[in-house]
Formats: sequence, structure tokens, C-alpha cells
Amino acid sequence: MLRKEKKLLEENWINDSQFLKAKEEAQKLKKSLYAAIIKLGYLTEEDIFAFFSQETKIPLVNIFDYKLNPEILKLFPEEFYRENLFVPLFKIEDNLYLGMMNPLNTELIERIEKETNSTVIPLFSPPSAILKALDNFFGPKDYYADLERLTTSSLNIPFYRDSERIKVNLPVEIKPVDKNIELVISSYIPATCVDISKNTEAMGVKIFLYLPPKIKILVKFPSQEEIEAEVVHCTVKEKRSYLLGIKFFEKQREIIEKFLKEKT
Repeated sequence: MLRKEKKLLEENWINDSQFLKAKEEAQKLKKSLYAAIIKLGYLTEEDIFAFFSQETKIPLVNIFDYKLNPEILKLFPEEFYRENLFVPLFKIEDNLYLGMMNPLNTELIERIEKETNSTVIPLFSPPSAILKALDNFFGPKDYYADLERLTTSSLNIPFYRDSERIKVNLPVEIKPVDKNIELVISSYIPATCVDISKNTEAMGVKIFLYLPPKIKILVKFPSQEEIEAEVVHCTVKEKRSYLLGIKFFEKQREIIEKFLKEKT
């Protein structure tokens, strides 16, 4: 056991059971012990940085206690801050104080000192706080520029259009029963049947969840009858809703035929 790991236990940051569980999780995820501790909820990100601050004697700062100086932030481009996870807090005489994820990164510190002709005073700051501070100052990272070049086009998806569609407005419930996909919620998902093909091969359903093609599902009707089916396609209908194309299996189409007779 490493010295710092012993300190976690000796100073009661976590207990023995949590330590062993975190070790197992770290090996499974191929990540550090500290990442596993945070994932398991034993400590927060700030707790971990407080621990390292205590061990290294490098102060941990809350970036949001300080107003960032626009002139100092102009020292480097936004991407440089994001790539290296640091933010300049203030400058006093020739001392430049930085909130850093890794204040032990001597290579980065030396580069900043050389380019700013200053003495860097590194301080601990959690990466999530650094990124939030950068978002507050520069605006959120722009992932959207490439999307501007996209052109919208209508998709022509053949889906049993050889059969007349019968419009309906019927509440149904959908549940994936496919080993290839598992939802966080195991219960049925509310949906709306918008049409059924007259030959009873297929159904269109509006739902607020993306489900991929070729997975098996159960469709529950108001009568509580459950019908096994397969998703053929899933397309965006409107904001945060999707239109599922569902294909029924031959052995269960008589249930749909019965339903249509009742509707018509």
C-alpha cells in the first residue's frame, strides 16, 4: 500500500471496506484509486483535492471566491487553459497565482513563467471548477460550429407503406426485452400509437425515448394485452420525441386485427 493510500485510512477519509471496494473498482475500470472513490460516492472531487492539498501543503482554493481579471486571462488562448486545466486568479507584483488541477506540473509552470516573465504560485483547484470558471468567462465550449454546415434533408424510410395506414390516437406502453439494450428504468414506458397498417403488419408509435432498430420490445395495449414486436426504425418527430416504426410478428397479428375491428 502506498504512503498516500495509508493516509486515506489513517486520517479517516475512508474506511477499510470502502478502500477495498475502491481498489477493486479502480482495477476493473483501469483508473486511479481516487477516481474510483469519487465514482463510488465515498468522497467528492473537492474532498480528494483537499486531501492532496493537505498532503502537499499546497493550498486548495475556491475559484469562485475571486473575480477573474480579463486582462490576466488574455495571457493565453482559451484552448490552452482548457487543455492544461488551469486558470489565472490574480497577479501581485511579479507573482502570478494560478488555480491548477495539477500544481506539480513543473513543465507547464516553467512554460508559463517564461512566457509571462512572472513567478508562478500554483494552487490546487478541482478540474470541474476550472472548467466552469472558463465557461463563465469565455462562454461554453463551442461544439456547434460544425453543425452549422449540416443541411437538413427528409428521410424516405420505406416502412410497409404498401399498406394503407389507419390513424389512431391510442395510449400504449413500450418495454425493451432485448439483451443488447438495458434501460435505467425497468418499467413500461408511456407512448402513443399514431397509426396501424391496415394489413396489421406494423404500427407507428410516438415516444420520448430513442430506441434503436432491430431490438425486441413488448407493446402493452389498454386492454393489458402484451404483444411482442421489433423496432424497424426510430426517427426524430419533434423536439425530444421520436416516431418508432414497429413490426409485429405473424403469430400475434390476430390481436391487432381484433383491435382494428373494434376501432372501425
